[in-house]
Amino acid sequence: MTPPTALRLEDAGTRELLGDYEALRTWEVLRSSRVPVTVADLVGATGLAPRTLQRHLDLLARHGLVDAVRARKPRRSIGYRVSTDRIVVTFDDGDPASVTLALASSDAVRREFERCLERHADPEFHPKGGFRFRQHTMQHFTPEDLAELRRRMLAVVEFLATPRPRPPQPKRGSGGRIPPPFRCNQAISIRLDPLVGDLLPLPAVWMTPRSKAARAAPAAADRTGLPALA
Repeated sequence: MTPPTALRLEDAGTRELLGDYEALRTWEVLRSSRVPVTVADLVGATGLAPRTLQRHLDLLARHGLVDAVRARKPRRSIGYRVSTDRIVVTFDDGDPASVTLALASSDAVRREFERCLERHADPEFHPKGGFRFRQHTMQHFTPEDLAELRRRMLAVVEFLATPRPRPPQPKRGSGGRIPPPFRCNQAISIRLDPLVGDLLPLPAVWMTPRSKAARAAPAAADRTGLPALA
């Protein structure tokens, strides 16, 4: 697997790719396979039409994100594989026009996120494992608090941006060249909105089962007052 080649946001073709969310989803499905897969394999995994998938693959190949592999037994058709484990896009933060493009791209991603969330949100979600939370608070942060918050959030963002590990390569004769894609089951939104005016902060109110509160040792809380996570 070669290192990721950075795409330039200033290039119109890059912006076309970033706006084609279905093609990007096809790339992520393709990334889950450790061997070249055919269009027919992708049809079976995604349910998309062959013509649609071929358009996605051609677009991804133009940007160096997918390699075509010539047919060889037992595969009779051209195969495809990702050329990198991560898509990297850069912009010039010293160029106002480039920054404007980056902001517009971010807004487009946000709108796509909201569209998917509205369409796929599960109001009856009750996970057996994991968690769901939403916290809205208004706080006063010192510069030191913001620095600490930034340090912690960067670790979270880095984790979220790290590609999930690919499954192990299937054994010979096991059948199926591409595993079924993992459908999204979580939507994550993290925001920090600066405020102006004479608004006083609200107190932090924690709602937690009494049994958990009783088991939380005082020493487990850090300087922010949050209990340590196992």
